[in-house]
Amino acid sequence: MQLLAGVDWLLHDAEYLPEEYEQFARGWGHAMYLDTLRLARMAGVGGLVLWHLDQERTDDDADAIVADARARLAADGSDMRCEMARSGASWTI
Repeated sequence: MQLLAGVDWLLHDAEYLPEEYEQFARGWGHAMYLDTLRLARMAGVGGLVLWHLDQERTDDDADAIVADARARLAADGSDMRCEMARSGASWTI
């Protein structure tokens, strides 16, 4: 956790939904986006970029994931920024 503490942006794998993880991913080294979000909150990072989604995800699926992550952050009173990695996107560090 100390390695991530206070970083400006954390770019992290968010491949699976919770309902998919047990069936498809356990032991593969990929993360559920909710675990990624939890890690970012615990480390107190400034912003989180979700990336490496399952290749079958549509843009609408990606939008739903980031919207859910943002809603969870807002419900917790967090001001952490949360974005979805997309082709051509950039962030200032």
